[in-house]
Amino acid sequence: MRNRLISGDVIARFLDYTPEEAQAAAENTEQGQNFRTLLFTKIIPNLKRIGLLNDKVMPKYEKLGVLSYAELEDNFDIDWADMSKPYETQEEIERFLKHLTINMKKPKTKFR
Repeated sequence: MRNRLISGDVIARFLDYTPEEAQAAAENTEQGQNFRTLLFTKIIPNLKRIGLLNDKVMPKYEKLGVLSYAELEDNFDIDWADMSKPYETQEEIERFLKHLTINMKKPKTKFR
């Protein structure tokens, strides 16, 4: 799962990095960390809601350090028009992340 989420291919191709440098950049940048946080804060609560966060997969998410996101509000009543809109600015992403830290203790992701 980890390698599917953290890929340095684009970085290597467009920034002329070696594959190793690109992988390290993808794993360790603030933008990469923000992306993974946004991703898992949407996925984990919804997996719990539909019953797919079971004993078989929970240890894997625990190992990634994202299992505590299961307690966030799920998106079961999704407004697809709203969901289709990307975050436009870094400020919107930071506002979302700040909202998370206010509503729960933000776990550290463990992608190494």
